[in-house]
Amino acid sequence: MAIPALVAGMASVSWGQPGATVGVQPVGTRPEGPHQGGWWFSTITPGGPSVKFEARLTNGESADRTVRLYLSEYDFLDDGTPVLAERPKDVGTWGSVEKPEVSVPAKRSIVVSFTVAAPAGAEPGDHVGAFVAENLPDRGSGQAVGQILRVATRFYLTVPGDARAAVSVEKVIVRPDSILFPRRVVVIASVRNTGRVRLDAAVSVAGRRAAGATTLLSQSAEDYRVQRPVPLWGGRVREQVRVTTRRLTGPGPSSSATASAFLFPWHLLGALLLVLGLATVAASRKRRYQRLRQDVARLERQLSEREADAGRPPRRGPAPD
Repeated sequence: MAIPALVAGMASVSWGQPGATVGVQPVGTRPEGPHQGGWWFSTITPGGPSVKFEARLTNGESADRTVRLYLSEYDFLDDGTPVLAERPKDVGTWGSVEKPEVSVPAKRSIVVSFTVAAPAGAEPGDHVGAFVAENLPDRGSGQAVGQILRVATRFYLTVPGDARAAVSVEKVIVRPDSILFPRRVVVIASVRNTGRVRLDAAVSVAGRRAAGATTLLSQSAEDYRVQRPVPLWGGRVREQVRVTTRRLTGPGPSSSATASAFLFPWHLLGALLLVLGLATVAASRKRRYQRLRQDVARLERQLSEREADAGRPPRRGPAPD
């Protein structure tokens, strides 16, 4: 008897005990792509040629692992949460894997492939599929009960046509590089594609281009970052984020948001306290020096008076008239 479990995205396959893993990594993607290269995506023509994708399976364990491979698809809840479909009826039924069952040698990697073809009349927009890697029980372990961990990695197929396009800025964070002495802030904007078609996105903060994925897939969110200098005296920092997009058929939707943060000038306060401290110490030393001079002057007067008293003749009675 096996207890199934699912991990969406790039993860690992495990049976029975932690550490028995097979990693899944898309081949042919780029780190600057969607999800840092963790998802496949392509454009496909209904009734046209198929699209081929490749995946690298890596076994980091000391024993060979057998993995079952198949295709499925994602559904998305109203809040954007992905859910693997129990019974695929869309893109999860459009293709097949080259080898449904493979053995990954210990401490080795292998490359596998799958192909997908869109049927005639496929609905325009993004279709979100899942390449699923599911381990098979280790028959030599003698285990009767264990855990099956399925790893689902997304692939996107975009069917050209009139599909709803929408984008929104979900959150903007303004983070200083230092609490005591901030010289710049890092602005992080989380942008979500809430439509049904992928977009080419450009994100700017106060007119400066932010770093992030240039392709924004439907029902996905990407973070965009940019560094901005801050005034020496701190104060309120207000950043304007603007998103412009383009889809396959022309200009796409846009969105904007504003975020602000107050940076307290702790370094200036520290410098002021230091100056006040030095001034206090200097004033205290000046007072002590003045008191010392006064004591020395008083001592000198006392000595002069004693010397004068020692040289003066003794006094006698009053002089006669």
